[in-house]
Amino acid sequence: MIYGRVVGLTDGDTLKVLVAGQELLRVRIAFCDAPEKRQAFGTRAKQAMSELAFGKEIELRKHAIDRYGRTVAQVFVDGKDVGLEMLRQGFAWVYDRYITEASTEVQETYRKAQEEAKAEQRGLWSDPNSIPPWIFRNLAKANEQQTIASNWIKAHRKSADPNSPSSGPAPPIASKSPLSADDVWVNTKSGRYWKPGSAYYGKTKRGAFLSEKDAVQNGYLPANGTGE
Repeated sequence: MIYGRVVGLTDGDTLKVLVAGQELLRVRIAFCDAPEKRQAFGTRAKQAMSELAFGKEIELRKHAIDRYGRTVAQVFVDGKDVGLEMLRQGFAWVYDRYITEASTEVQETYRKAQEEAKAEQRGLWSDPNSIPPWIFRNLAKANEQQTIASNWIKAHRKSADPNSPSSGPAPPIASKSPLSADDVWVNTKSGRYWKPGSAYYGKTKRGAFLSEKDAVQNGYLPANGTGE
């Protein structure tokens, strides 16, 4: 077991937790997937998670470490399973890809909670057109790849004809270090940006730090659809 206090939230299923020794962990709720920030109900899901966990002492039952370095765990507040509560309120989906890694009891409880929320049209289930976050991310990634391909084609045409109009993301003013803790790292080659704490933050050969607002205005897209 790991114990700590929730000091921040990224979205409806990712927390920042301060544990012993003042170590800050990024924690991904296990077996659930909440709507993305830019997705319908993304903001409300984050608010729901904040009401359940922000500023509270929690217990982590670690399941794994994901590819982004986050601790994947079930989170409990006063003995209450936060992921299960999100499902009951209708602000998360059972994560089909990973739920089979949970115990039989957890699988049954989580699926039952989702079915009840769906039947009563709670939260995101009030929208008949709601789609799972993993589908939303795939669509965003496909759109991102299409944009990158389009930018490459335009750049290629520009190199062949120097008199043609310029296009693609505008190069940012280079900064060797972030001016703000929330600054993102833009990859000037791929046209994507990475948020603080992500695997490639400040690590690609070509790039610079910008505010997320400036990155978006200059045509950069969040890597993997979320920037993480």
